[in-house]
Amino acid sequence: MDFTRQSSLMDGTKFDHPIHIIGVGATGSYIALLTAKTTGSSKITIWDFDKVEGHNLPNQLYGPEHIGMEKTEACFSVIKEQTGVEVEMEGKCTPDAVNQLNGVVFLAVDSMETRKEIWDNCIKLNPLVVRMIEMRLGIEMGVVHIVDPNSVEDVKGWEKEWYPDSEAEQSPCTNRMISTTVATMAGLSVHHLINIYKDREIPPRLLVDMSSFSFEAFEWAKEEALASASV
Repeated sequence: MDFTRQSSLMDGTKFDHPIHIIGVGATGSYIALLTAKTTGSSKITIWDFDKVEGHNLPNQLYGPEHIGMEKTEACFSVIKEQTGVEVEMEGKCTPDAVNQLNGVVFLAVDSMETRKEIWDNCIKLNPLVVRMIEMRLGIEMGVVHIVDPNSVEDVKGWEKEWYPDSEAEQSPCTNRMISTTVATMAGLSVHHLINIYKDREIPPRLLVDMSSFSFEAFEWAKEEALASASV
């Protein structure tokens, strides 16, 4: 791939951090492809233990030919075909993975409890992780959190924004999320790799309302976080 036309914004060969994408379902699968297209990096690891099902196709990266495949394998094949990049593949992110996570971690699993478990065991105060990027989606709304897991302020801020799955707003199964919202949130999330590369100061919370095309960045808030169905 020829990255000449975007090299003035980001030279992927000079991006020093490994990249981990935990969960390659809706948002995570698009994040994986966009990360490869943005950086051209071979230091990308994707994590998932689920398989592709028919209902995944409208809002995930996969096509009918991937049904029944492990999501990591399907994601690997799409990225390899479109970019030539060969990502590393891992299964479930267990507490033992604390020694494997480093650099930038995208947290895109499909439940709040699982996010908290991975955060507590593998990311929080992990000196090898420079940023965690975590996103939550509804059908036309989303939020992106950009967290320094070694910053006391960020740790407290993100943990205040966490809530159990029982308190999340559950949309009907036919109305959970649409590909336009997924692709937009994935693009915004991956763009933070450029912000990290350029060492930009950015607020830790980005709220997006697709119905009104409003994008607002905030510092850590005291009020409750956006309660929406998770990716």
